Amino acid sequence: MYLIPIILCVIGFKAEKLIATMVIIPNFLGILYRLYAYIVHIIFM
Repeated sequence: MYLIPIILCVIGFKAEKLIATMVIIPNFLGILYRLYAYIVHIIFM
């Protein structure tokens, strides 16, 4: 009986981390893409 809340807590924590990662990665890729576009713009202008 005591393990159920702990397991739910762990699953919830992992799910939160997973969701946070899924949110962070596209943002990070967006920033990288903008930096890349900016650098290319500077080089070719």
